[in-house]
Formats: sequence, C-alpha cells, structure tokens
Amino acid sequence: GFLSKAKIVAIADSTTFTLFKATEKTSAILYVKNMSNVEEDYIYLLETQDEVFAKIPGGGFAILPVNPLKTIRAYGTKVDQIVEYGVFGTDSSAVSLV
Repeated sequence: GFLSKAKIVAIADSTTFTLFKATEKTSAILYVKNMSNVEEDYIYLLETQDEVFAKIPGGGFAILPVNPLKTIRAYGTKVDQIVEYGVFGTDSSAVSLV
C-alpha cells in the first residue's frame, strides 16, 4: 500500500470519489485523514450500497478494516476538500496492473 492525497469535489453521495475498488485486495485496512482545519467540514465514507458508515471531521482520521468485496467511496460537506488515504493489505491475484 501507499499514501495518497486527493481532492474530494463531491458534496453528495451521487457523485463520489472512490478510495477502494471491490476485489482489489483479499484483505484490507483503509486509512483516511480529513485534511481540513475546520471540524465541521466532514468527509463521509460509503460502501457499495450507498450506506454511510463513517463521518470524519476536519483534522480527524480513521483506520478501518475493509470488506474486500465492497467498493468504498467518499464525499464531503464542501467542494474541494482534501483527504489523505491509503489501502494496505494482501493484493488479489485476480487483479493485474498491466
């Protein structure tokens, strides 16, 4: 795994940023940090079924186990919020980088 930063431009769950795609790993841990300095600037994490399962305040972070069969997406309360994220775990042999 590695850490990356991304701009979350979505402010609704219909247009989200994908943090983890289903079946990329056989087991995984997700790290997400909300880089905003304003506590009320939340980042929401959703699973494949559009269910919010985490709400991260500005300056907050989460380390979560991920169901490898579900895609994890994010959106924010404001446009252009920055998140730092990483997915760590065992790569799936079914996924090719080529």
